Amino acid sequence: MKNLNRRTVLRGLGGLTLGLPWLEAMGQSSFSPKNVRLAYLFFPNGVIPEHWTPGRGKLDKLPKTLTPLEPVKNMVNVHTGLTHPTKYSHVPGVASFLSGAQIKKGVGELGVGKSADILASEHLGKYTSFSSLELSLVGTLGSGLEHGYIHTMGAYISWLDKRTPLPRERVPLNANHRLFKGARKSVRTPEETDSLLDYVKEDVIAMKRSLGKEDLYRIDQYFSSIRSLEKRILKATKGDMPLPRDARKPQSGIPKDVRVYSDLMLDIMVLAFQTNRTKVASLMLGLAWGNGLDFGFLGVQGDIHINSHHNNDPTKIKYTEAVTRYHVSVYSRFLQKLQAVKEGDKTLLDNSLVLIGSDLWDGNRHSSDQRAILVGGKGGGSVSTGNHIVHAQGKPLNNLYVGMMKTAGCPVSKFGNSTGALI
Repeated sequence: MKNLNRRTVLRGLGGLTLGLPWLEAMGQSSFSPKNVRLAYLFFPNGVIPEHWTPGRGKLDKLPKTLTPLEPVKNMVNVHTGLTHPTKYSHVPGVASFLSGAQIKKGVGELGVGKSADILASEHLGKYTSFSSLELSLVGTLGSGLEHGYIHTMGAYISWLDKRTPLPRERVPLNANHRLFKGARKSVRTPEETDSLLDYVKEDVIAMKRSLGKEDLYRIDQYFSSIRSLEKRILKATKGDMPLPRDARKPQSGIPKDVRVYSDLMLDIMVLAFQTNRTKVASLMLGLAWGNGLDFGFLGVQGDIHINSHHNNDPTKIKYTEAVTRYHVSVYSRFLQKLQAVKEGDKTLLDNSLVLIGSDLWDGNRHSSDQRAILVGGKGGGSVSTGNHIVHAQGKPLNNLYVGMMKTAGCPVSKFGNSTGALI
């Protein structure tokens, strides 16, 4: 059996390249920081604290909002007590989520700063085809100010510098094609072929001749998953997503059902990590307001932002908790998808660190004295999981970002107001 380099790709017409998952022919898979992937998911409006917070120590009985984690609770840590310098909610809370900065008011220099995912990608991008992947289920907030903070800041978690947010891809088909170098510029449009796999047929046939039985099975499963994802994207993105009255029409190719939409984006992120196209990805699951996302399937009525300011109304509390629990279920599905991908004697989840969090703690009180944070994955085998880690109130969340970056092999010792590294 021929040995393959970990960076081996299949090359097709027009310069298109397709990354490969781990194969036995690529050699041993012992831990290296180069194996670790970093993912960051964001959800808005905080949590209902009593439904979010588990008992201290080992994660045994999960609170109501975290029950979707049951299949993977031994792979997740709940962090409480961590916070950022910016205490105000929503717009600055979103902008500071990964930048960890003290956000400024006004329309001048925003003071956001480079976000943790982008800093990590600058170090890890040398091992991959592109440095990072930014995805979102929601658009922008438009112009204007909220309590002196420019609305633009509230639509982005990934920032290149103090004034420059990174564009997020909302259309699954476009995001999928970002995984294939040159696919949109160098070959015919995707509509002119049944699959991007058509472009690499000859390379596939030649490669299969050199693979053993187990690798043949893995590669067939991998190609089947790619084709299945392409079919699901095309099926799910026909027609337009229903929107509230007076809402702006979204880009074409956005699924109508938020459940289908989020699952497609998760599969794209898994594929990006599996093929080593990137080691850093982010996904915004919502905005504080102006989402245009329909949670009627949860029995939820009304705007999720208004519901989060429940003022102890039992119905609004129920709606808010249901939406937050749904976001946790999306996170749990992502972890389970990563866990299903084998990389030698480990899984993709073993070789990842996946964070999800919000701009707030208690949405009703606009409390951000701490943030709601979960981190899943073993970081290549170096992270102990399955615990509720209670930090001293007010400890910098940036410490966790430093710890994640260091675990992934980034030579970072300081980020924002960090005072050390934790993981």
